[in-house]
Amino acid sequence: MSGDRWPGRAGRARWELLALGGLGLGLLALILVAMQPVRHSLRRNRCTENLRQIGLALQEYHNAFGCYPPAAIVDRQGKPLLSWRVAILPYLGAKEQYAKFKLDEPWDSPHNLALMNDRPRVFACPGDPETRPGMTGYQVVVGADTAFPPDFHPVTMAGITDGTSNTLAVGETRRDVPWTKPEDVPAASAAVPGQGALQGPHEGGTQMLFLDGSVRFVESTYEPSIVAALLTRAGGEVISADSYDGGYDSTTAAVPPASASSYRRRELRAAAAKGGVPCTENYEPIADNPFLRVRDKPRSTFSVDVDTASYANIRRFLDQNAAPPKDAVRIEEMLNYFAYDDPPPTDDAPIAVHVEASPCPWAEGHRLARIGLTARPIGREGRPASNLVFLIDVSGSMTDTNKLPLLKSGLRAMVNHLGENDRVAIVVYAGASGLVLPSTSCHDKAKILAALDSLESGGSTNGGAGIQLAYEQAVANFLKGGTNRVILATDGDFNVGVASQGELVRLIETKAKSGVFLTVLGFGMGNLKDATLEQLADRGNGHYAYIDSLREAKKVLIEEMGSTLVTVAKDVKIQVEFNPAKVGAYRLIGYENRLLRAEDFNDDTKDAGEVGAGHHVTALYELIPAGREDKVPAIDPLEFQKERSPSGEARDESMVVKLRYKPPAGEESRLIRTGLIDGGLDSISQASADLRFAAAVAGFGMLLRDSPHKGSLTYEAVLELAAAATGTDAQGYRREFVGLVGKARSLGR
Repeated sequence: MSGDRWPGRAGRARWELLALGGLGLGLLALILVAMQPVRHSLRRNRCTENLRQIGLALQEYHNAFGCYPPAAIVDRQGKPLLSWRVAILPYLGAKEQYAKFKLDEPWDSPHNLALMNDRPRVFACPGDPETRPGMTGYQVVVGADTAFPPDFHPVTMAGITDGTSNTLAVGETRRDVPWTKPEDVPAASAAVPGQGALQGPHEGGTQMLFLDGSVRFVESTYEPSIVAALLTRAGGEVISADSYDGGYDSTTAAVPPASASSYRRRELRAAAAKGGVPCTENYEPIADNPFLRVRDKPRSTFSVDVDTASYANIRRFLDQNAAPPKDAVRIEEMLNYFAYDDPPPTDDAPIAVHVEASPCPWAEGHRLARIGLTARPIGREGRPASNLVFLIDVSGSMTDTNKLPLLKSGLRAMVNHLGENDRVAIVVYAGASGLVLPSTSCHDKAKILAALDSLESGGSTNGGAGIQLAYEQAVANFLKGGTNRVILATDGDFNVGVASQGELVRLIETKAKSGVFLTVLGFGMGNLKDATLEQLADRGNGHYAYIDSLREAKKVLIEEMGSTLVTVAKDVKIQVEFNPAKVGAYRLIGYENRLLRAEDFNDDTKDAGEVGAGHHVTALYELIPAGREDKVPAIDPLEFQKERSPSGEARDESMVVKLRYKPPAGEESRLIRTGLIDGGLDSISQASADLRFAAAVAGFGMLLRDSPHKGSLTYEAVLELAAAATGTDAQGYRREFVGLVGKARSLGR
């Protein structure tokens, strides 16, 4: 009986083992199938990181040479020898590899050909298993209208009038070429399906790097005409990203993070378009300045503002095809983003004041007055030695590519432009603060750069402790007669220690008395604490800039190094007195959070704005001529005092502009005074290019804010006004503005 039982048991056991094995294999197969999308995603993320590094290298090349690399390194006769990929090796951390090439020999000379198999990993797409050794699918598009012309003449950033965020830099193709060979995708076939097209190995689309450093996944269903438009550097096309965008993967510009789904990204854009604030971004509420009757308020007093953060932040929203929140639009910061042609001072004063007037383009019968300040510029040779402390937020909220990685790239570029007499210390803060680098001479830049490269993010954000330590370092190494400044770089998401806005502001106010000035650099999106950062800069004797790309970092930290680092006047205030015989009512456009009482103007204990070397400050007043102010609400006449007649003196000036400032190390203010005689221009087209462009910028801000004072303004009118007032525009910033207006028009906001 037992002999009959055991064979049966053994048979069942074998069947059970086979069944379990089959089940295990089935589960394994299911797991492998389920893992496929994860593997694809990881490969695409690694590809994104490769392209991001290439984008940063292109920007670093531009910083060094003032242009992007041509598609090929050429000989004296213009014959292509080596690829642009070889040219950017020094900016990929491969200087030694670059030094091995003979740049006067072609890629396939015996010497250079032997180097082909030593391809940097960054030029190999992890998603393409068929890529052979020494080959690459990362290629630029060569064409007369692209960023890489076939005559190999380099293109500057100023030549990218479509905007760097709308111009393709590098794409993927399945047509691999030797990475050292000067061969890329011709423009004629770039947008045509086939082996020559920009079509990478990723499922559903291809990765594209744009000149602003952003990497976008373009869906395979794209219209060829859309990609053709993205190839041009100055085609003037207005393109909606929703027509080609399958999602931002990573960027040095401000875009949604890779982990966000396409649905979530579009949800954020829709929220912003309705005026909502995406995620946890924080902005101070703004109410537009009203018209005031001159008989009731004959003086207008405010602090100057050299912040530019609002404009760069607006650009960030529009570049991701979302309208900015209304309270993110500060018109004074938009105006002051741009340089103007007002001449610098010719006397001993550090600031020159200019005034002019014309008809107002959005309100018939009104006049528009522009006040332009120009601070004395300072050259690199004349800049005093600097004692700088980089105060860097390395908390977990700074992990995204457009935060700490972008921050490090920007500060690296700045360090490379500092002189041997400058000194840099690095303080970081997360859950706790720490001194990464004591004050170090820029004679040893390698040590400073190595300290920057070592920074990594993680932890909570104890900004107060970091501020304390940074100012201690600045004071301990104070340079009398030099520049002493803390550069705070953060998203402003303080959440432990001294965390409230009020506590942080009071801390900064205390530290500002040490004679150390402050620069605040805002980074990232989704949790940007704009209101906090603006207040810190205001109370810390400094200014606030928002960095949305490496290009903006270059503008703030390199092109405008003098104005960023060197303060030429502090506590700068403006007071305008209007002649009631000429002006019935007025409205200051912008500066809503900079208003002062009339008596504050002569009070030297009242804090106001700082102006750096070469800074331009612009303020606009909309004026209603005398006798036409009947629609402006009036104040009841006094009962206990007899009012003076508002007739005014028989003088030609419409208004008198007074400016008070203190020297950087002084405590007693000095006065500058000038008047405006309105020449009675019949058309704004007769006004200076500066006034016309400033009017366009202010008008754009009013449209974005849906201001009750926007009058007859339209985006078409703003475009027409701005396009005719770009002037020389060496860096292309005014032309970029024209492109942003076009984007806003296409969004319908």
